[in-house]
Amino acid sequence: MADTYAEDVIFHQPSFTKTWHTKSYAAISPSDPRLSAAGKVVLITGGGSGIGKATAKAFIEAQAAAILIVGRTEPKLKKTVAELQGIGKTTISYAVADATDAAAVDAAFATAIQDHGHIDVVVSNAGHLDDHLPIAKSDLAEYWRSFEVNIKGPLIVSRAFLKVHRPGATFINVSSAAAIMAAIPGFSSYSASKLGGAKVMEYLHFENPDLRVFNWQPATTQTDMQSKAGVKMGAPDDIGLPASFAVWLTSQESEFLRGRLVWSNFDVEEMKARADEIKEKNLLTLSLTGYPFNA
Repeated sequence: MADTYAEDVIFHQPSFTKTWHTKSYAAISPSDPRLSAAGKVVLITGGGSGIGKATAKAFIEAQAAAILIVGRTEPKLKKTVAELQGIGKTTISYAVADATDAAAVDAAFATAIQDHGHIDVVVSNAGHLDDHLPIAKSDLAEYWRSFEVNIKGPLIVSRAFLKVHRPGATFINVSSAAAIMAAIPGFSSYSASKLGGAKVMEYLHFENPDLRVFNWQPATTQTDMQSKAGVKMGAPDDIGLPASFAVWLTSQESEFLRGRLVWSNFDVEEMKARADEIKEKNLLTLSLTGYPFNA
């Protein structure tokens, strides 16, 4: 029963647009000159595999000047860098850091600044999904690790970026539909921590108007994080979809979505057509349904 319920919630999400994409398409293609990342320096946490690695590939296709991938496991980072270096002309490097270690994260940013002089895009992709057990059966330390990685992690990464960013730079926080969906038994720590992290990013947006901030539900993909937690994603989206969408978020076309939570699956042309409505009605933000109340 619980597995069927979880599958219904995850794979039958309501769409903000009539079109629901499962793979990349022309409007978000990294090879499109209008989405060029030429001259940009990109830092990606959790960049050694999965969505982070795919996003790095997309920025290479978009001709980014340099990419620094950050992660905890050096052998994996080395392997990924070796793979990425053979794709294009983008300079690829790595830094070993746990996203919850402020000193290590600051050092990674310092390395990027020393090597490249600036950072234009940060994709905060490091995340944690626990063993998805009911609250009563969960291991407290494992449960709380989700809050450390999914809230404290993006907070630390964003603070490091604020010290060195230039006006107009982009910060993309990898959030999750779990933050706002109906409760799924066993996913309380992941859902609650992703909700908390997304709310912190809304404050980051309002407090720093010169920084382009986005909360981003990348897609339903089978990554190392899900596999480690024993979660099978069924028929996942193509991993090229979120990778391409991340590149699109760094373009001026996404300006009307700043500070909002957006799915890679949503059609960008349909969203652009509703840009005024999205801003006027404050859509795609975190709020309590019915608030403010009219009692």
